[in-house]
Amino acid sequence: ISDFIRAYRDAHGKRTTPIGLVPTLELLLRESQIPRSSLGTYAYVSLLTCCKSPLEARKVNEMRKEDGVRSNAYFWSALVDVYARSGDYRGAEVVLDEMLDETKMEYETWTATDSIDQKVEKPIAMPPLPAY
Repeated sequence: ISDFIRAYRDAHGKRTTPIGLVPTLELLLRESQIPRSSLGTYAYVSLLTCCKSPLEARKVNEMRKEDGVRSNAYFWSALVDVYARSGDYRGAEVVLDEMLDETKMEYETWTATDSIDQKVEKPIAMPPLPAY
């Protein structure tokens, strides 16, 4: 889905001159009938690269949170990029603070769950490869 979004963006604009969120979502949800629930982290990153304004980027972040999709470094970088392109450097700083808060919360949840569950995946032992 991420490649599909970027291909649409590149056919109708550029990463530096984005097409906007509304036409992209119309293509995804209405014309292509791709359910929003199938969007993953990288699809949300691609949606951010289509945003014309920080307001649109905020909407993408809200959608990601509503759908329970985890963020990653690429997501936060793309979100900061939207603010930087618009010249809103204070907004970009706020996004960096949000990133730290959300990352800290995810880490604390992960460590709390790990200490309760104590189920740690063990690596699978692979047989040695035959010599040729």
